[in-house]
Amino acid sequence: MPPEGKYTKVHVVNIQSGPGALTDGTATLSNGVLSCGTFEKNDHPAIGEHYNINGVSDVDHVTHYFQNYKCVASGPTGDFKETKGQATQKERT
Repeated sequence: MPPEGKYTKVHVVNIQSGPGALTDGTATLSNGVLSCGTFEKNDHPAIGEHYNINGVSDVDHVTHYFQNYKCVASGPTGDFKETKGQATQKERT
């Protein structure tokens, strides 16, 4: 399970090539909700769509992957919740 707390170098990609791309953002994982930002004004994530997200945890300095997370709130900061599968670790940075 990925640690709660702050993430950097966050990348967000819509699984179906829709809106809500983010490169080199920040995120916070708390109570199962991953809040990511800051999204461009004209490229907010879409509520109900699914995203693959990765970022480096400030806690363990490992890149974590959050696959198939569903957008539950949209704006400059988007909120995402896991829909299936679990986050996996990649490497220490």
